[in-house]
Amino acid sequence: SIAQTNYAVTPNTTIKIPITIKCQLSGPRWPEITLLINGPNALFSNFFFSHPLEIRVIPRARYASWLAEKYLQGTGSEGIETNASDNLGAITGKIRGVEFQQLREYQPGDKIRQIDWNHTHKIGRYFVRERLDPSQGDVMIILNTTAETPEEADWIAYNLVMSSLSASQQGLPSSILAYNDNRPISLNSNLRSKYAVQKSLDLASRIHRREPAGRKFKPPDVNRLRQFSRNNTNPIGFGEHEGLEKFLLVELNAIKLSAESHPLASTIQRFLSKATKDTTITLVSCWNHDAEILSITLPKLRKLGYKVVDLMSEKGLGWI
Repeated sequence: SIAQTNYAVTPNTTIKIPITIKCQLSGPRWPEITLLINGPNALFSNFFFSHPLEIRVIPRARYASWLAEKYLQGTGSEGIETNASDNLGAITGKIRGVEFQQLREYQPGDKIRQIDWNHTHKIGRYFVRERLDPSQGDVMIILNTTAETPEEADWIAYNLVMSSLSASQQGLPSSILAYNDNRPISLNSNLRSKYAVQKSLDLASRIHRREPAGRKFKPPDVNRLRQFSRNNTNPIGFGEHEGLEKFLLVELNAIKLSAESHPLASTIQRFLSKATKDTTITLVSCWNHDAEILSITLPKLRKLGYKVVDLMSEKGLGWI
């Protein structure tokens, strides 16, 4: 888009034309711009066709994968692999309020003081002890792998990998529930450090594509529908807007029934039942087949005080 399209040109002047470009993953590489030059008093005019720039689109998923690979290789890992447990226990080695989480094999970048020497001697391979600081919380990622367009698939992969990277850099354990349009495909709990990033890369390569379902309405605002139903409980009638009010109540009941009957409803509810008030629930979904479930579940969680981050509503689709 070009905000200003009319300019007065005088000799020996330079005109700067701001151009805003929002790129899809496919499109013209050399966009054409048409210039119409009008002479003084409009005595003559002429057309020019210009191709002033080349567009090279890097999918966001490719960029996120590159960052993840650098992280897994340990490039610049000094300070990245350090978590809250390391910082607090750097001097005494005793971490107040920090609980033992798990044993795992040593990876480049791990601190020597994390090595469990007894287990290492017994097994014959280096193992480190991971600890969980309850005050730091954890991250639960709800991942809908269903995409209808290449742009949606790119958005899903990018936000999944970046969410996992962010949690790992903060030393927070991650749990990931991944599902497609009819069944759960992966459930992993308390993934730490590079394991979480590796899992996110694997899931990013398994995004499920399906044919677009056609034009869709914006996801329903269940909170407003519930508020409306509570404010209109007159048993005699609804007044002059009776038809519209009854229709909205029918819509609310239909959303509830659709959410309850969805094949993934029980899986999502069991997964979220493990969240605590220190958990950050991150939603990576394009709100397609799961719109009714999310419309019912997320408002309940927010009302109860849980931290819920819906990346679609906060940032929307975007590419670099």
